[in-house]
Amino acid sequence: MEGYAAVENHRSIKLEDRQHVHLLIRPDRKYLDYTLNQHIDIFEKAACEVKDNWKMPVFKPQHINLQCARDEGCAGYIFKDIVDRKLDRIKIIGVDGLSDNLDI
Repeated sequence: MEGYAAVENHRSIKLEDRQHVHLLIRPDRKYLDYTLNQHIDIFEKAACEVKDNWKMPVFKPQHINLQCARDEGCAGYIFKDIVDRKLDRIKIIGVDGLSDNLDI
């Protein structure tokens, strides 16, 4: 899987933890024939395996909204808030995971 992750704050919701993540990913070619529901199932299962320091799941399936993006507007939507030059909110997703995990 390759792509980008963008960390963003909810603007219209009054929550203590307002951050959420948009992912723009391109799956490996071997998954191109999978249906959206198959991708959702795989992604939700993987996300539910992510645990915090107390071994509690970090993500809940009901908070994951996976959609198929096939137009040029999706990149603009994901990066719409990067006008403040805080590019540290953009993470590259590659074979080693998020770019923060890379040894440079």
